[in-house]
Amino acid sequence: MNGLERLAAGQSLAIVGLISGTSVDGIDAVLAEISGAPGRPEVRQLAFITVPYREDGRREILAVSGGDSRTAPELSRLDHAIGDAFGEAAVRVLSEAGKTVADLDLVGSHGQTIFHDPSCGETWQVGEPSRIAAATGAVVVSDFRRADMAVGGQGAPLVPLFDALVFRREDCGRVLVNIGGIANLTVLPAGAGTADVFAFDTGPGNVLIDEFLRHATKGRQTFDDGGRLAASGKVDEELLAGFMEHPYFYEKPPKSTGREVFGAGFVALTLGEWVRGGERLEDLVATLTEFTALSITESIKVYVAPRAEITEVLVSGGGIHNKTLMKRLDEELDGMRVTSLETFGFSSDAKEALAFALLARETVAGRPGNVVGATGADRPVVLGTVTVPPSAVGA
Repeated sequence: MNGLERLAAGQSLAIVGLISGTSVDGIDAVLAEISGAPGRPEVRQLAFITVPYREDGRREILAVSGGDSRTAPELSRLDHAIGDAFGEAAVRVLSEAGKTVADLDLVGSHGQTIFHDPSCGETWQVGEPSRIAAATGAVVVSDFRRADMAVGGQGAPLVPLFDALVFRREDCGRVLVNIGGIANLTVLPAGAGTADVFAFDTGPGNVLIDEFLRHATKGRQTFDDGGRLAASGKVDEELLAGFMEHPYFYEKPPKSTGREVFGAGFVALTLGEWVRGGERLEDLVATLTEFTALSITESIKVYVAPRAEITEVLVSGGGIHNKTLMKRLDEELDGMRVTSLETFGFSSDAKEALAFALLARETVAGRPGNVVGATGADRPVVLGTVTVPPSAVGA
């Protein structure tokens, strides 16, 4: 039995999941033990870390994803450098759990998105998988989005399969909201099968707040710690109303977005309003925080509530640390229980990395990883590219 056949037949696998999102804060790495039947996996989180990017590396990623031109050699070096960084993160999370590469069965790496435009069927995640395979000695599944886009999907969101398999309930309708750089949600109607699940990106998560502060303070402040600035500011209702008229919010799901829509251009507009209006920094942060909250809650009210009765909203991602944002979600979603994913034994920051660990298992087992109600694909397909480690050649 070769390595891939062994993985496909594995009852319990130790899998590292890796991702860096649109916030480009660093690499989230999780080690999970995944076992159980295909339709009801048991996922146990063993360790989770975030490895920050070096500042020069982060600046380069933001420059490229923001549209700055680079030569082929420069892009190649970036791809390899991120692959090396992902490989190092995988080894470090193993060490955090008291494990070594000898204990590892599989790696699922989302990589770092530098371009995503579903309108033209294009996406690009860098982080060369052969570098990760060489560092860990394990099979690596990567480049998850392209197969879905090849059959008409948006290539995002891909976390819904994890949500559906792990969190669906017979007696309770749930929405799982992940607030990373971009915010997305998965809807699990009570008693739903995977075919009944739908999901979409709601719009900005932390990206606008973080990038506005980074530019306005010239790098002295990169996020609103605990939502304190927003809590002390006053929302500019006129500016907020203009933000809420963005055409993305009128698009019906399935849909996905990224920094191409809610990124540098949007932040430049906000900075311009700040300079012209003479408002306090806190007021603009409060306005962006309210915008983020309402873009999420209005998405639930307009696109979810008419299709499913929802009892619980489970929130994950960096946004859970913003108390002002969480308070506004709770206030706007009156009648729904809003809680953190922490209450279910998972780190809220680890969910997307856990999802790609599970998706890697699905790939090596030959099972589809996309949810067509989330991505809009024509059909379910097996996702990802499989890279065998150099040590396995000729084995």
